Amino acid sequence: MNVNKKHPLAIHKSNQSDWLQKLENVTGKPVKAHLPKYRSVFFLVDCSGSMSSGNKLQFAKNGGIDYAMDANSKGYKIGLLSFGSTAKIILDIQDDIENFKNQIFKIGIEGSTNLTDAIRIAREKLSLSIGEKVIFIVTDGWPNDPDSAIMEAKLAIHSGIEIMTLGTDDADINFLNSIASKKEFSKKVNSQYLQQGIKDMSKLLPS
Repeated sequence: MNVNKKHPLAIHKSNQSDWLQKLENVTGKPVKAHLPKYRSVFFLVDCSGSMSSGNKLQFAKNGGIDYAMDANSKGYKIGLLSFGSTAKIILDIQDDIENFKNQIFKIGIEGSTNLTDAIRIAREKLSLSIGEKVIFIVTDGWPNDPDSAIMEAKLAIHSGIEIMTLGTDDADINFLNSIASKKEFSKKVNSQYLQQGIKDMSKLLPS
């Protein structure tokens, strides 16, 4: 016996089409269905040895919380990744700000500046998401391998991910510009204003 079975998604689309048609008949106006908007941002914080001077890592943590709260108010889910000698996912994309606060304060100082792996890991994780996707990098210096970091950044941008960068006064602005997806997404601040600088970058998030 030949049974015509429709895929559940096809049935859903058919029902949605019927509903829209009925609504148009009632209102006399065309109606468009709007898909929900998804927004994700990975916060990448430098925890290399140089971040221990001038209380920079603590400023970065405080600023990260401010940034996460502002991003979340715009509908973004937040991930957290630290990079020193190694790059580590502290939190995958999620929307629990209290958890973000708890985890970011656990980050400690660790060696050099492996930015390449940090961008790669964030890019691979965000590739599984849909909608607005952002990587925000906070750093105070020069990465272990600038060329490979630039290459990873280009791969991320090519895949539809926006990259924002914020460096302290001892970071190289030309390098930051080379990995940011737009010139206006690349900034530098005095180390003492790092917390406020990070918070201010949330204003640039696509929304």
